[in-house]
Amino acid sequence: MTEHSDGGSPSIDVVRAKYEQLMEANNDRAAAMAALEIALVLHRDGLFDEARVAYREALTFREPEVISEARRRVGWESPAVQAYALVLNGREDDAAALLTRVYEPSNVGEFGVAVCEGYFDDAADMIYGMGGDLEISDAGHIAIDMADRYLRDENGEAAGEALALVAATDFTSELWEYAIDSGSFMDSRAAVSAGTTLLELTLEKRDIDRATAIVERSEKSHPKVAVIGYRLLVSFTEEEDGPAAAVRWKERLAQFTSG
Repeated sequence: MTEHSDGGSPSIDVVRAKYEQLMEANNDRAAAMAALEIALVLHRDGLFDEARVAYREALTFREPEVISEARRRVGWESPAVQAYALVLNGREDDAAALLTRVYEPSNVGEFGVAVCEGYFDDAADMIYGMGGDLEISDAGHIAIDMADRYLRDENGEAAGEALALVAATDFTSELWEYAIDSGSFMDSRAAVSAGTTLLELTLEKRDIDRATAIVERSEKSHPKVAVIGYRLLVSFTEEEDGPAAAVRWKERLAQFTSG
């Protein structure tokens, strides 16, 4: 086995051996990143088709850092955005197959294609017919990834529809965390737009715990979203429980903005 293929970069044999060791040790998170490294080495060596297949295998671990690192290093996208590119080229069946493979055992291929094609009412009906938290969460991953894509395309209406689907999953804070960890909403305006919409939709459901989680997760990565979130929590609490109940949110807002 050759340890390095070119003066320092690891060979494919080395990275595959590392991946197999991590799998045997049941270290899924590290194995996910090793699986990505396999894809990146194949890409480096010009084996682009094999690299694409390997990347999709890495995505099956559902680790958002895989997407973030792939975006940073070679510009690869999330499963939903890859599916979107296929849909735009008239390859709906391939898009559904891609999503089905990545999110197995969840049956979200048809849902993802509906979101990519802009059939949001159909997609919403599918969410309500899903069975189990994993499948609903996977649908949410697709929806929030597409909200990011639509915002990058300056299609605010479609982004809003996609975020409504995120809210329909009832996993808004978990999906916001996934989006941040996977490198979505890097543009400040997009982050404020998506974060504000998601907070408003979450508070419409009176889910203060998840709204709070969105705010707290945004404090370091998207402080403008956090400020808006604290203000929304102040207004919501005043309307629901009176001014006295909103004091703690005012104090947290003051503490955050002064710090």
